[in-house]
Amino acid sequence: MALSDSIAYTRTNLQPRRKTAIITLKRSELIYDIQNRAMLVARGFDSGDNFKDISLMQPGDDENDLDMLARSLNTAFDDIAEALFAFCKTSAEDGTERDDSISLPESYILQLTIPDDYSDTSVRRLVNIMHEYMVCLALADWLTATYPAAAEQWIVRKDQAINNLRRTVQKRIRRVRRTMSPL
Repeated sequence: MALSDSIAYTRTNLQPRRKTAIITLKRSELIYDIQNRAMLVARGFDSGDNFKDISLMQPGDDENDLDMLARSLNTAFDDIAEALFAFCKTSAEDGTERDDSISLPESYILQLTIPDDYSDTSVRRLVNIMHEYMVCLALADWLTATYPAAAEQWIVRKDQAINNLRRTVQKRIRRVRRTMSPL
């Protein structure tokens, strides 16, 4: 009896080993970073006599500013969920209805199904990239409306963040299996 005859693998018994990672991005942290970065951008454009322009560059806590940020953050979160579809696979139920009303949730939550050997550092990297993307998109939208000269760098950073997100997940979509070969 050859060694290969005694070892048999039944493909039906192989179950993909998976675990769940729940990523939560808090609205308060996102808005704080957006406001903080907008303040830093405004300081860079401060010439001493352009107070009105500088004040427009910074989103406040009033309802109109938060509504605009809410639309941008919701769009950014949807972009991320779409980019991570291989991990979250949330499908629309039959008869699902959506409208365009403004919602600003307390937190953005994404549940990912990942390989069981997916590292914690990779998940932390995903969280940081997701946060960066959402902040950059919201800031790019805000500055495009209020001070277009400052928006371009945030559009570039947003694109870099989503590309980093895609690269990070593409590295680890499935387990690496090495075949045994004498050659």
